[in-house]
Amino acid sequence: MLQANGRAKYIQMKSNSNSKRKHFIYRLSLPLILSTFAGFSCFSPIIEPALGKPQFFGVKAKEEPSEKLLDSGRKLFLSGQFQPACEVFRQAVEKNPESGANHFEYARTLARLGNEDKAVSEFLEALNHDPGLIDARKEMAAIFMKRGSFDEAGGQLKQVVDAQPGDLVSRGNLGICMQKIGLLDQAIEQLRVVQQKEPSSVEALFNLGAALREKGEIDEAKEKFAQILLLKPKPDDAKLSLTYLELGRCLLQKNDANNIRSAVALEKLAIKCLPSNHWAYLTLGEALEKEGKETEALEAFRQAIQINPKAPETRAALERLLNGKAAKQRQKLTVR
Repeated sequence: MLQANGRAKYIQMKSNSNSKRKHFIYRLSLPLILSTFAGFSCFSPIIEPALGKPQFFGVKAKEEPSEKLLDSGRKLFLSGQFQPACEVFRQAVEKNPESGANHFEYARTLARLGNEDKAVSEFLEALNHDPGLIDARKEMAAIFMKRGSFDEAGGQLKQVVDAQPGDLVSRGNLGICMQKIGLLDQAIEQLRVVQQKEPSSVEALFNLGAALREKGEIDEAKEKFAQILLLKPKPDDAKLSLTYLELGRCLLQKNDANNIRSAVALEKLAIKCLPSNHWAYLTLGEALEKEGKETEALEAFRQAIQINPKAPETRAALERLLNGKAAKQRQKLTVR
């Protein structure tokens, strides 16, 4: 689904990495991408008369039948009326199926209505007619990231960043995609660029810190998270909870008694700021387990499952703890 040149570059980047594939997931808010397209330009051809000097006549360009439909559809789209907008854009595509803009607007509206498979198909059709529609790649990347298809999303975003190096949102998303598929060095490189351009951005600091922590660059990761705290996020801000979560993970990786104790305190702060943060309960359970507090750890894992029953990592942690307790019990019975 990717163009050959962009895909080849991205596969080469992927093959050069020695990083293992990891599955660390955290939420990312995807921006709503809006775009505008220029209308038709009027022209004034020179018409040679039979006698006298050349005369200039203003000739109005003939408007394409789908242009009025595009204008109407965009107004509906911007007002949030996606269903009627979708029908208008569908008619525009029927009127002029060779227009990349028509396919793009139709695809974008389909995506808002949740028809993502059809949307991707229409985005590709838009690019087929107009390869310069960079926003089509951004929209497809958003769909792929939502699905967890970070390889495909990264392929689209690589072409966006190549075409628009100053698009920090796309560059940050590219870094996150690289992190998700284990290209940590390349991810950190992209995320550093974003953080250097936006030194006071909580999102940029957090994303870079998370990638550094995953790579094992604990001290630098802690510095990034500490900078977030200096920016003083509001107590009810989810970013504050996630920052405490990641700081706790950093300390937990140090794997000594003092740092584990501090990790427990930080995860409790993360939960206090955001009680629905199942990742904080999971990390709290891991820290308590390392302290030998198995009963409390078990309760933390159960809380995580209650918040997010579909999270496989939480169930895996709970099963590991229960299996460990069962093994200890069997060992006691054998000794007796």
